[in-house]
Amino acid sequence: MVRKFSIGERLIEAFGTSDKAFIAEKLGFASIQAVYKVINGERELDFERLRRFRDYTNRSIDWLLTGEEPSPPRGFDLERSIERHVEWEPVLREWYDFEGQDYPDLEGVSFMGGWETFTMKQRVAAITDFKALLDRTVGKEKKPGKIAGRIEPGKRLPAEPETNSDIEFVVRGEEKKPKARVKR
Repeated sequence: MVRKFSIGERLIEAFGTSDKAFIAEKLGFASIQAVYKVINGERELDFERLRRFRDYTNRSIDWLLTGEEPSPPRGFDLERSIERHVEWEPVLREWYDFEGQDYPDLEGVSFMGGWETFTMKQRVAAITDFKALLDRTVGKEKKPGKIAGRIEPGKRLPAEPETNSDIEFVVRGEEKKPKARVKR
């Protein structure tokens, strides 16, 4: 593989400027000397600086380091989506878009109380469980429908069925429909 540019040249290209003070500020360096060293190949960027580069420029870390774009992601990056969004609903909508599914009508759903206080692990668990519930009740068949129900923080649906007890969630669509049952 022949690199067309150095890391320093790609840094300047990605930021759209050769202003070392600007680049130093965006990467979180205390001085422009550190940027000069990075550009000249005398210093490497640590994880935090690479993350700042990615977040500010919207360019991949792979591109910065190698000059080549990475292959497309294999799966939905839930944690990255959660980091980008303040609320839970845009995360869920992004996940449905990634899978090419229609986003269900969630009007009137009371869900994710306390989302802003959840840790990353709790947010991942909550959104994963809610999506699994939606997939089970509305299904991946792209049917129109409204979901009614409440999932309390910390309550999780098991990945595999453990009992034959029923969990009821009302599914309302264009016409009156019976309650949908989800076996666990």
